[in-house]
Amino acid sequence: MSQQSPDPMSDEPDPADVDPVVQAIHKLLVGRPHELQGPILADLLATWLVGHFSDDRRETERMREQMLTRHVHIVRTLMPINEAVMLTSRQLH
Repeated sequence: MSQQSPDPMSDEPDPADVDPVVQAIHKLLVGRPHELQGPILADLLATWLVGHFSDDRRETERMREQMLTRHVHIVRTLMPINEAVMLTSRQLH
């Protein structure tokens, strides 16, 4: 039986669903060295990607590659937004 999840990135998620989880993860990462944060996030991303598969190995690889490409695009889109928030936060302290 094939497990084909709908594309979780096809629709814009509700920030009310995303933000609390991001904040919880942020609390676990803050203060840890960047050399540790990167592997933690990479492990979470790899776990997310392997959770998406079909009975056809080529289709699985294609789907995961598309998801990873879309994910990197979203990360790049969020970087200036997060940078502005961080800079504003630093100026307030």
